[in-house]
Amino acid sequence: MHRKLVAAAVAAVGLAVAAWLWLGRTPPTQRGAASAPVATSPNPGAARPAGAAVATTRTAGELARDDDPPGPMRLEGLVLDEHDQPVAGAEVWLTSTPPRTATTETDGSFAFDKLIGRTYTVGARAGDLVGGPMSTRVGPAAEPVVLRLRPGATATVTVHDAADDRPIAGATATLVGAGERSATTDGAGVARFVGVDDGWLAVSVTAEGYAAGAATAMVGTSQRVVDLTVELARGTRVAGVVVDDAGRPVAGAKVWPRDMSSWELVSNQRLAVTTDAKGEFALPAVAPGTYRISAKDDVHAASMSDLITVTDQPTTGVKIVMAAAARIGGFVFAADGQPAPYATVRVSLGPDNGTAEQRSATADERGQFVVAGLPRLPARIRAESELASSTVQTVDLTTQPERADVRLTLDQTGAITGIVVDSAGQPVVEASVSAVPDVLAEERRGTDLALASTTSTTTDGGGRFTLRGLEDGAYRLGASRSGASQRAAWTGDPVIARTGATDVRVVLPAPGGLRGKVALSEGGAPTLAMVSAGWEHRVTTRDGTFELSGMTPGKYDLKVTGADFAERTQGDVVVTAGAITDVGTVTVTAGRKVSGRVVDGKGTPVEGATVLVGKMIFGDGKTTSADPGGQAGLRTATTAASGEFVVRGLGRGDSVVVAEHPAQGRSIAVSLPPGKADVTGLTITLRGYGALIGTVTRKGQPVAGATITATPAGSSGQATFVQAGPDGRFVIDKLPEGKTSVQAMQQQMMSTVSSSVTVAVVAGQQVDASIDIPAGDVNLTAKVEPEPGATVNAAWMLLMRGAFAAVNGRQLMDAFLASQGGGAVGMQIWLGTASFPTFRELVPGSYTLCGIPITGSITDSQLMARVQDNLDKLDAVCKAVKVTAAPTDQTLVVRMPQMKALPAPGEEGGATP
Repeated sequence: MHRKLVAAAVAAVGLAVAAWLWLGRTPPTQRGAASAPVATSPNPGAARPAGAAVATTRTAGELARDDDPPGPMRLEGLVLDEHDQPVAGAEVWLTSTPPRTATTETDGSFAFDKLIGRTYTVGARAGDLVGGPMSTRVGPAAEPVVLRLRPGATATVTVHDAADDRPIAGATATLVGAGERSATTDGAGVARFVGVDDGWLAVSVTAEGYAAGAATAMVGTSQRVVDLTVELARGTRVAGVVVDDAGRPVAGAKVWPRDMSSWELVSNQRLAVTTDAKGEFALPAVAPGTYRISAKDDVHAASMSDLITVTDQPTTGVKIVMAAAARIGGFVFAADGQPAPYATVRVSLGPDNGTAEQRSATADERGQFVVAGLPRLPARIRAESELASSTVQTVDLTTQPERADVRLTLDQTGAITGIVVDSAGQPVVEASVSAVPDVLAEERRGTDLALASTTSTTTDGGGRFTLRGLEDGAYRLGASRSGASQRAAWTGDPVIARTGATDVRVVLPAPGGLRGKVALSEGGAPTLAMVSAGWEHRVTTRDGTFELSGMTPGKYDLKVTGADFAERTQGDVVVTAGAITDVGTVTVTAGRKVSGRVVDGKGTPVEGATVLVGKMIFGDGKTTSADPGGQAGLRTATTAASGEFVVRGLGRGDSVVVAEHPAQGRSIAVSLPPGKADVTGLTITLRGYGALIGTVTRKGQPVAGATITATPAGSSGQATFVQAGPDGRFVIDKLPEGKTSVQAMQQQMMSTVSSSVTVAVVAGQQVDASIDIPAGDVNLTAKVEPEPGATVNAAWMLLMRGAFAAVNGRQLMDAFLASQGGGAVGMQIWLGTASFPTFRELVPGSYTLCGIPITGSITDSQLMARVQDNLDKLDAVCKAVKVTAAPTDQTLVVRMPQMKALPAPGEEGGATP
């Protein structure tokens, strides 16, 4: 399942808040190369100040940087192998703008000069070995970076034609992100990459005559092989013109398509074409669907076309109007009033909810900066150097689009110093240390996450570190030997420290690991199995043997998945510091089967339909997510000419089954009961595809970037997600015919507000499903009070319209997705702080407030995985409330029990049988 769909689902159920708020803010699949700066002026008609930096444009949610000017800083480092021997000839990459590379000397050393003082990420690769990536702050006293190489994974990318499944030779596959590289597919349609780093992997694929395609995968720290499949659809030409708001052609604009019915895996911006002198453009191959054509340059505000429908015939006459842009200019000063040369200036435009456009520029040697080509939106701006940062200023570019007088003072000089030690108290040298804002702390509620201070450094020869340039407040500190210290700040048991703290002690135990063997109950090993302990640690095995390494000591749930056996989870497996623990043989069973046939509305068998079985099945406006590698626990099969199918390897828990065919339609989810027995004789009926189109508004204004959820009536655990454009317009190209609940959610920090409509999807037609999210004048605070003797550390709070009842988390999740009762008003998370969730701008009326108590840390990935696997076992507490017209601020007390102890994972991924 694609990460954005996962993120949408997580937001809907209100769990895994840390990943939602921080780790998922800037996913790697949205990163790309920055464009070059353009010489523009801070004032119309004026010359550009000598050396003033100018930023470039990116799409919403991405951080766009102008090209780095030559600076006075230098980063030195060393690349070593697994035996601490220097590696000559290794390629080292640095996330400067544009990205830079260096080759190590015979002694393994490397250096990058002429850098500015900010945080960079650096990594290395030599053949099939990788090192890092490691984040480090470059400054006058920066420690050298040491990158230790380790075996990387081999990524195999298989490219097929979506229509006939034949391999496509000569396609170009590109690994997107830092250290980007490409390979060409062979006669079997396969491209291979060695030395692939762990973490999220994103690949973009292009081929002549085809629309671009993409895929993502999670590569575990011990994983050696990862397989990705990309299906490319034939595309047709889309042509048009880009003009300014006076009708003049815009030459040199970058133009690319955005599929509005799909969650893009990789932004097509990286494949943009350029308008000619007449402002005209032609996109050579765009797949059928509903699109907006995006355009950007460095002078105008980034813009999109109206919605267009692309068929198998060329599309012409597309028009994009680029409005005049706003700009911000000014100076950055040090705390003593002197100019701050080469300071980084960061701008966030729009709401701080993950959809804001983020821009970054660098001041010149006199501290002067210009950020041009901005949309006319409310903006927040701050500056930072290697030693200090400024407070955030607000500039409303909607009312004053030209600002050349902004003064940013680097007066935030907070620092945290300390030492990293191992379990024996010995210093850990050359460890990566990061500080991220502790947004779970009371004082951090309302923190502007887009501009929050974050910094990284490397420990010295005595294991000591100093994190500088922090605004006052609490931070989560993480340390890592591999460079993943920001991730470590949100997992495990990070150290919480405030600015000004000294001698902070961060314990970094020696990593451990697990080894063992997977065996089939009937004998032998599975053909292919994935063994994982959370998202970070996973490995594939073809002979049954496995080993996971680089694991933080502690308890894990060890999960074994594969296409031809039932998922098995062994709970509370202990990883010991500095040791590889043998867990013995993990025996998996064939599991039960689901069989039947797929038919159309007339009862005719459907050949080539995909059947998917899982706990929850999500998709976008194009297709339901498949899971070929079994990483999300889905089981799939394809129907024969008779329409018959067999899905194997199901566990004993409850699940749902959905069938779909690219042309003939999709079914609604059919619930399968828990148990050991096979399910046979199932008939699944496809419903023809219809489409939805609409606009999301609130207070008479469009809601940019709203998340749209569509759920067929009568289904459970099934939903379709798309995202609205900047004008609130959305489209879902494929939904099964019938009554459907459509919900729009506007994310606001750690909460959402929402509203829904029910529409009848008609096959072959496009139906309007516009949604207005009501807004009144009353605020309702949900005050959580644990029952006597109960421990409640957090709670998912949901406000529903009208009378509503739910007794467990699964019922509440289904109600949220399907907008049962009067529909969901909004969702918030209580983090156990002294302040409580407040549902704002309510219209007077009858509501039901529901909550699910969480006992334990919501940053504990193992606990959150168990919570999501056992939603039906979580208590839901619901309480009716009448919201009156006065007073404006009202409070409802909700008493909550302690969360029930969740069953330890057992055979086939469920409770111990």
